[in-house]
Amino acid sequence: MRGSCVVGLVCLTLVAASVALAQPGPRRGPGMGGMMGGLDNVALLRSPQVQEEIKLTAEQKQALEEWRTAQREGLRGQWQNLRDASPEERRAAMERLREQGAERAAKAREELAKILEPEQMERLAQIRAQQQGIGVLRQEGVQQLLKLSDDQKAKLAEIAEGVRTQMQELFQSARGEGADRDAL
Repeated sequence: MRGSCVVGLVCLTLVAASVALAQPGPRRGPGMGGMMGGLDNVALLRSPQVQEEIKLTAEQKQALEEWRTAQREGLRGQWQNLRDASPEERRAAMERLREQGAERAAKAREELAKILEPEQMERLAQIRAQQQGIGVLRQEGVQQLLKLSDDQKAKLAEIAEGVRTQMQELFQSARGEGADRDAL
């Protein structure tokens, strides 16, 4: 019974993810998306479709643009300093930026909460979850919300690893000579 529930949940998530991925709008590549949730929300809010879906007002759009501009200016100086740095200094600075990622994401969530209404924040979180696809099921908060058992969590981790491995193999084969791009 539990196994069929997990399989059903995974299938439902894959369907939701495929619908979300079929939507036009920003795409998030691989990387630090999970620890940068607030920043992912900011990226999503650039999409006119998302803005329409959560019913952003003109005032909210203006406030978001002003906030983004201030953030961009603050980071511009950091990036310019990297240009003149030695490779060792650059690596150390990049590591500091990665470490500060969670803090920046938390601040971004706080700022968004000041601009958006609670209903808008909730809908934005739903859209973000759809964009994450099956990966959303690996987040502790989602697992708690779904009241997943340790066995279910382990099965999800196993499925996610299998999917990751298959995708990695597909991409590697696509890079090879004579790869059948239509098969992808």
